[in-house]
Amino acid sequence: ARALAERGADDPGEVLEVVAPADVQAPPANDYEVEAWLSDLWMAPNGTLFAPGEEGRLHIRTKSRWTLSQSPTEALLTAAWAPDDHTCYVASERAVLRWSNGQWTTMIEGLAQTPDVIRGSADGTRLFVAGRAGSLLQYDGRKWAHEKVPTHVDLNGLCVTDAGVVYAVGDDGVIVRG
Repeated sequence: ARALAERGADDPGEVLEVVAPADVQAPPANDYEVEAWLSDLWMAPNGTLFAPGEEGRLHIRTKSRWTLSQSPTEALLTAAWAPDDHTCYVASERAVLRWSNGQWTTMIEGLAQTPDVIRGSADGTRLFVAGRAGSLLQYDGRKWAHEKVPTHVDLNGLCVTDAGVVYAVGDDGVIVRG
């Protein structure tokens, strides 16, 4: 719904009329509210929501209930990607973690750059992490590899096609393909 307001010529701050469709309803109440920074939101294929945030906390919504899972780090969780309702890969400051049915595993730590985005292939066999200073990592199910990209700007968006091609976008309008 959209509300329109017209201002009078004599008083630019005066609202003369507010017009809105008859079916306008009050906005819904917040679904979940915490006093914390939430940095990302990912919905798994069957509807589970994953919201990484401050102090190493992953907020998880299954059906209509939110729960909280504390990761092994106190650092900000910066991004999330979930191939299903029971597994979520999470980037944090200088590390990548895996949450699986309530259990946490550190996949890699001591990264030189903070990862800002994490995405995986449709079949869940490959994982990509991108972030500051053009950093791009790939996990093939066994080991991590640094991907060479022709930029040093921050990468803050990733897309993995069904064919396994990865695209990254970043500052200054950069788009790279790998």
